[in-house]
Amino acid sequence: MRANFLTSLILVALLVPAAASGQKVYLNPSNQTTNLVSGGGNEAQYMLILANQTKTKLDACGFTSRVDQDFTNAPSNANSWGAGIFVSIHSNAGGGHGTESLYKTSGGKVLAGAVQNGLIAALPYSDRGLKVRTDLHVLNATNMYATLTEVVFHDCAKTSGFTGHPPSESSYLKSSSGQGEISTGISNGVAKYYSKTCTAQPKTGRVTGVVYKNPTLTDHIAGATVKVNTGASKVYDGTNVWYFDLPAGTYTLTATATGYKAGAKAATVTAGATTWASLGLDPVGATTGTLKGSVYEDPDTAKKIAATVELGSGAQAAYDGKTDFSFEVSPGSYSVAASAAGYDPNATTVTVVAGNVARADIPLKKAVAVPPDAGEAVAPPDAEAPDAEELLPGQDAGEVPVVPSDASAPAKVDAGKPVGPGTVESGCGCAAGGAGLALAMLPALLALGRRRRVR
Repeated sequence: MRANFLTSLILVALLVPAAASGQKVYLNPSNQTTNLVSGGGNEAQYMLILANQTKTKLDACGFTSRVDQDFTNAPSNANSWGAGIFVSIHSNAGGGHGTESLYKTSGGKVLAGAVQNGLIAALPYSDRGLKVRTDLHVLNATNMYATLTEVVFHDCAKTSGFTGHPPSESSYLKSSSGQGEISTGISNGVAKYYSKTCTAQPKTGRVTGVVYKNPTLTDHIAGATVKVNTGASKVYDGTNVWYFDLPAGTYTLTATATGYKAGAKAATVTAGATTWASLGLDPVGATTGTLKGSVYEDPDTAKKIAATVELGSGAQAAYDGKTDFSFEVSPGSYSVAASAAGYDPNATTVTVVAGNVARADIPLKKAVAVPPDAGEAVAPPDAEAPDAEELLPGQDAGEVPVVPSDASAPAKVDAGKPVGPGTVESGCGCAAGGAGLALAMLPALLALGRRRRVR
C-alpha cells in the first residue's frame, strides 16, 4: 500500500511542471516553405513570426525562450540546451477549420492541453481538441515534454469562425492582429502550464524582412548588408530573414549589395509585434531585362500547356508546360503571343525594365469545333431532265426535244367527209396534201437533229 502511495507521489511530481522563473521554453516554428498560405506566403514564413512574437512575450514574463526553425535538429538542440518544454508551432491544411494540439506522452498531454486552452481563449475559431500522435519526429526525439500545435488552417480562404463571424483563417494568420492573438494564446498557455499569469507587456518589437532583386520578392540577394539608423547592422544570408529587435518607434532601414543600387525604407515598430520591411534593390548598369512566363488552360492557372510563344519582335520560344519560357530583351513594351494545338491563340502586352524580371502568364481557351451546317439545303436533281423513255430517237439526255409545231394540235375531222390526199379541211388553213409535206420535211428534221447532237 505504501509502495503504491509513493509511486503515485512520484508520478504526480513528474507531471507537475517546475517553477516558471527562468524556465527554458524551446519554440520550434515550422520550416515548411512549400505549404502555401491562401492569398500569399507560406507556412514557414508565418510560423516564424508567431514564434518570435511568442518568445518576446514569454521573455517579458520571466521565461527564457529560444526559437529554432531547424525541424530536423531542433529536438537534439533542445535536449542539449536543457529546455524545460518544447512547443512546435504549425498551421494546418486539408479543408478543415479550427485549432488542435498534438502530444505523445501523458506529460505531453498536460502541456498540449494548456497550450490548446490558451489558443482557444484567444482565437475566434473552433476547438478541434487534443490528439495523440506517435509518428512525429519532434515528439519522439525530445527528452522534455513536447507538443505540436496546429494554430489555424492556412488553406481556409472562407469565413470559418463561429463567434462573430471572423475573417477567413488564412487572412487572420496574415494579419498583424491575428498574429498578435495567436502568439498571446501560446504564451498564455505556456504560462498557465507553469501556473503563472503572464501580464507583463513586452518593451520591444521586431522588424524583419528579406533583401531581394526588384521586382521579384523570392529572388533574394545573399550577402546584402542591412542597417538601421541606430547604427545596428546585419549581413543577410539570402535564405531566411534578417531582423532587429527594437523599442517601439519609427526607424529608417537601408540595404546595400555589390552590383546593386542602395535601397531604403521607413518602418514603424510596435512593442510585442513584428513589422515586415523587406527591401528591393535594382541592379547597377543593367541594359536588358528578362521576360518570363507560362501558358495555361483558362481558367485553371495550374494546368500548364505546352505551347509556342512569340514576341512582337519575332523572337520565338517553345514552352514545355513545366519550366518558364524566358527572353532576355531590351527595356520596352512587348506583345507576347501563345499558340497551341486545340486552343485558340491569345496574346498579352508586358513592359520590361532593365535589370528586372517581367512576367507574362498567358491563358488559352480550348478551341470549339464547328460542325457542318446540318440545315444546308442539298440541290435536288434536275427535275426537267427527261427520262430515257421520253427521248426522241437519236436524242441525247441533255438535249431539248424538237417538237413539230403542229404536234399539239390534232387534226379536226369532219365526220361527214373523208380525209385523204388532195382534200382540204375546212377552217384548217393548210394546203391539201399535208402528209406529203411532212414526208418532204423529214430529211431536214433528221439533219437538224444530227447538228444538235454534234454541237
